[in-house]
Amino acid sequence: MPCTYEEFPHEKAARAKKYQTRVKAGVKGHYKKELDKLTRMLCGTLQAIEEAYAREGGSSYPDLPKEVKEWMKLHKKQDAQRGEPWKSPDSAAS
Repeated sequence: MPCTYEEFPHEKAARAKKYQTRVKAGVKGHYKKELDKLTRMLCGTLQAIEEAYAREGGSSYPDLPKEVKEWMKLHKKQDAQRGEPWKSPDSAAS
């Protein structure tokens, strides 16, 4: 089943209420914040998956969709270029 994002009713209501403010402040900033949040969530999830496979002696790139593997490789490279090494979820929490 394809996964898609659908707003919950409370999210729709909040979006409608804040619409004018976001337009004045710039919609781009709002979406950047949301994308940054989702990127952090995806990154942390992939780190946890990778570490779980590594603990079991498996591949560092488990059987994930090709697009996810490509994103993960690119994201790691970008992190390294920014001087932000790929960290374990446990070390990021402390």
